[in-house]
Amino acid sequence: TALRILDVAGRPDIPVAHGAARPLAMPYRGPADFVHGANGLADVALPAPTREPHPLDAAHFIIEQVDAHPGDITLVP
Repeated sequence: TALRILDVAGRPDIPVAHGAARPLAMPYRGPADFVHGANGLADVALPAPTREPHPLDAAHFIIEQVDAHPGDITLVP
């Protein structure tokens, strides 16, 4: 979803990494199609993404970026 939105916005420079495969704090309750639509974008049709996500998962990507840019990144809850 993020890759599609960034393509439409003309921002191929922004990296996207996969997040967790399941919820971290509670059991998975199934897809929320009633909120987000079947495609996660309220069923708005967007073209397929033109690139792949970053090879690192999100947690490791954040670690890599914090190490590469000390003092420049602030994480918020």
